[in-house]
Amino acid sequence: MSQHLQALERKGYIHRGRDKSRAIRFLHRPDSLGASGSDHTVSLPVRGCVAAGLAANSDDVGDASYYVDRTLFAGDGNFLMKVEGDCMVDAHILEGDLIVVSPERAAASGDVVVARIGTEVTVKRYEMRGGGEYLVSQMGPVRIDSKGSDVQILGRVVGLIRSAC
Repeated sequence: MSQHLQALERKGYIHRGRDKSRAIRFLHRPDSLGASGSDHTVSLPVRGCVAAGLAANSDDVGDASYYVDRTLFAGDGNFLMKVEGDCMVDAHILEGDLIVVSPERAAASGDVVVARIGTEVTVKRYEMRGGGEYLVSQMGPVRIDSKGSDVQILGRVVGLIRSAC
């Protein structure tokens, strides 16, 4: 942890107070970077809420976005979704987390994915077992029927941002 803080201080993002423990002051706010951020950051839009457990309709969250270091999440087109519910704690995804979703629709067994089931959006683990495909959470498995299925994988979860609060 100390090495990460030292790197942020060297890059000029934070100032650490030497006389107090945990005294950190942010030097650059994302909104002060302008519309394009900087060469080191990329803006990830928030594209609604996703249920962890029971599927729910994806809520519109307006035009919210977060600037993150571009080296954290590879690929183009990544976006964020806010997690509602706690049925993915086995994947260390908690209610209120922002998950980083890559728009890749191909998933390998064991990947955590965001999927649309009918008109509802949910986050679950994708598994292939016994010749079938399933979306799995603590609520149990949902079988994906390849013929006429109303299940569509919207992307793979490639990261997570957790609020400090």
